[in-house]
Amino acid sequence: MRRARCARSSRVREVAFFFYGTLMDHDMLSEVLGRRIPPRTLLAARLPGYRRAAVRGAAYPIILPQRGASVRGVILRRVRPVERSRLCAYEGDRYEPLCAMAELPGKRRARVFLFKSKPGAYTITSGPWSFATWRLRRKRLEIATLTKDPLALPPS
Repeated sequence: MRRARCARSSRVREVAFFFYGTLMDHDMLSEVLGRRIPPRTLLAARLPGYRRAAVRGAAYPIILPQRGASVRGVILRRVRPVERSRLCAYEGDRYEPLCAMAELPGKRRARVFLFKSKPGAYTITSGPWSFATWRLRRKRLEIATLTKDPLALPPS
């Protein structure tokens, strides 16, 4: 995996992103990107060589390198430069964009960008992070918060 510049370069028009946390939810992703994301556009995928970890005091996970592990998530293709800017603003300074190869069903692979936390940016807990639990307990609150205060996201 290698570091990638976030949304600074508009040379590449559209890229694919891998999401492994709250942005796997199409409603949350729609709010961040500023356009409706139909659920069928999110492709099931996994990221080999990483594990998902819960963050102390937060409702979202991070990924950590771990040989032999993999993280299930989704891929959104055709993410435009303005949407990359919005993703970078949403993720903030504690994350860095990386380029990786994700695996799709049928042994297909896809080059994707994703956000990985910077070393030391977060403290992890010993418990797992659950997407289903986040959806039940936190989704409405987080979407409402984003709607009221769009985190200075660039206009879509």
